[in-house]
Amino acid sequence: MEGEPAARIRDAIASVEYHKALRLWNGYAAQLRAEIRKGTLSMDALAEARELVAWSRNVLNCARAHALDRLSTLHAAGAYGPGARRKASLIRASL
Repeated sequence: MEGEPAARIRDAIASVEYHKALRLWNGYAAQLRAEIRKGTLSMDALAEARELVAWSRNVLNCARAHALDRLSTLHAAGAYGPGARRKASLIRASL
């Protein structure tokens, strides 16, 4: 079963609240460090952290790819938008 900190991180990432997710990640990492130092980190907690890292990486890579795709679309659309500067073209016809 997933712990509350991991669930809150997932919710923040899924809600596109990346600043909140980062803050929660930093708290989660501090908690893990403290447990490691005390020697109380369980294998289940370590497995949960590993799964959360893998899930987060996949979701954030997808979000980044979608953002880059939207940026590329906006860049391309800018070339044809109302303020776009176009070069004058000459039409030549030979008969």
